[in-house]
Amino acid sequence: MTDVIPDTHILKMLVRDERLRKEFLKKIEEKCFNLVLAPLESEYRARIGVKSLSLVESFKSELRGKFVQERSIRPIECRLKRGDKKLAGTAVRRAEKSGNAIIITEDPDFRKHQCLHILNRHNVNVLTLEEFQQYDP
Repeated sequence: MTDVIPDTHILKMLVRDERLRKEFLKKIEEKCFNLVLAPLESEYRARIGVKSLSLVESFKSELRGKFVQERSIRPIECRLKRGDKKLAGTAVRRAEKSGNAIIITEDPDFRKHQCLHILNRHNVNVLTLEEFQQYDP
């Protein structure tokens, strides 16, 4: 089973665009993914404008059993900003538990640095939202 970890920009898009949110969540339900939130509570509040508790409750009710709120990360050594490192570490931890994980991000930093090689070695793929929408495991 694959775990999907969206970054804060993608989450912001999902919170603000109901149609996009429904399509995204439907894909998770149909393809047996788990939606995972990284431990980035302060970033959710600052960048999305919602408290993580309301975000968590919303996803829990919509995804019934396919939602995970990760509390810890696996340290990962790559040149990323602090929040991005947490996201990458969460993805590596989830890939260790479930076999593989996907980070959904529009951030080119995940593809530029040696981080992509490290993530791929840990069975973590990095996809844009458009690539994820076309993704079929």
